[in-house]
Amino acid sequence: MSEFKYLTDQLIADADLWNQVPLSLAERESLISQFLAGEIAVEASERTAGMLATEYFDLTEINGAMHFIPGRYKDMFTFFLQSLNRARGQRSAAIMPGVNTLVTGGPGTGKSYQISRFVESLAAKQTDSPVRVAIAAPTGKAAARFTALEALPNLLLECLTIHRLMQLSPDGSRAKYDAPNPLPVDVLIVDEISMVDLGLFARLIGALPLHAQVVLAGDIGQLPAVDGIAIAPALEFLAEQGLLTHLELTVTHRFSASKAAVYAALQSDGISAVTAQSEGIRLIEIQDTQALNLHVENYAREIYRTPGFTALAERLAQTPFPGTTWQKAAKDILQQLQRSIILCESNEGSHGTSALNRRIAAVCTGNRVTPIMVTANSYELQLFNGDTGFIFNDGNHEHVIIESAGRVKRLPLGRLRHWQIAYAITIHKSQGSEYQMVHIVHETRKNPERDHRLLYTAVTRAREQAVILKMH
Repeated sequence: MSEFKYLTDQLIADADLWNQVPLSLAERESLISQFLAGEIAVEASERTAGMLATEYFDLTEINGAMHFIPGRYKDMFTFFLQSLNRARGQRSAAIMPGVNTLVTGGPGTGKSYQISRFVESLAAKQTDSPVRVAIAAPTGKAAARFTALEALPNLLLECLTIHRLMQLSPDGSRAKYDAPNPLPVDVLIVDEISMVDLGLFARLIGALPLHAQVVLAGDIGQLPAVDGIAIAPALEFLAEQGLLTHLELTVTHRFSASKAAVYAALQSDGISAVTAQSEGIRLIEIQDTQALNLHVENYAREIYRTPGFTALAERLAQTPFPGTTWQKAAKDILQQLQRSIILCESNEGSHGTSALNRRIAAVCTGNRVTPIMVTANSYELQLFNGDTGFIFNDGNHEHVIIESAGRVKRLPLGRLRHWQIAYAITIHKSQGSEYQMVHIVHETRKNPERDHRLLYTAVTRAREQAVILKMH
């Protein structure tokens, strides 16, 4: 019997051993992850199989079967088990009212469309009181996609980050909402679910009232949360056990079938799937750091040192603040900055974001506009980790102009404490965003699965073309 098998058997038999065995934090997290992936869950489900097959069951028995689950996951499982009657089988063709649903699919398969149609169907129903709907996401940019739905009738709808929804403290140790003080929502929709850490997800679900409906949407092929435990195994387990109805979207609507085939091949084969005929992808062999630096400098001149880009900045400088004309001029620059980005696998090293941002900044000396990204939540400013914008030099002062939750804000640079230059960002930070073109610095590592996920996530950020800079 393997050491892992022996240990998990003992943990199931005696919950107190969880706090007695000499495990590091990483080992404990690994055990939890494997449990939720199904290694232990199979044994757990055998205890509740009869109850899960029916609409009505004895919660006392289920709680007994759950005694070995680490404490921070119990509220999450309690919610899904007590709302089992809202999971109507393992597969579905649409999000149905009252049905806890997992919506998965690659880029362009219609995840956002499904969410919008579902919310519109809720608004179309006449009810005695408005339906309270929260659309949450890990980043402000992802949550802002659905702000247009806030104007629908018969709903109290808010689009916001998960941290803001739960009103988490800056260090994440405390939240306003939990099981004793549940969130005031009837429907919770979480977009970009693959980016959510499992621990945060467990806290979020554990803070729901038991009558609430849950809809989770995302591309499970993308990268998991930067820190913490990947959520995909837990979602798969919940769907397999019938605790979530699975709506799997496979038909692409945004681009051709040939491009969809390339994306699918990237997930399984990585860089080897890219050929000269791959639609929407261009592969450039980069021999060394010097060649990469030359490419990046030429890129900077083509994107940020053009007469058109300079004209946008000058127009903003000459437009009085505030006013609708100023808003329009600022949004034009924000849209221009969304046209192209460099994506790196990490911040560090000669091929990372820090080095490339310094090099591009040197090329762009004298520009009025410098793209930036917020790197920590600021509840005082209502700005959140992952929000993007730019520093603007009006000739006298430097201001931050930033878009958060669909709104453009201006504030003195000194008020924003946590930010970084964002000519180049990490692939992790790019999740939830789209650009016309992305340039991807790709380095082959010793972990093929991680390499494939990184490359797939990066390439699918591009609406039109992805340029892969393959390092040697």
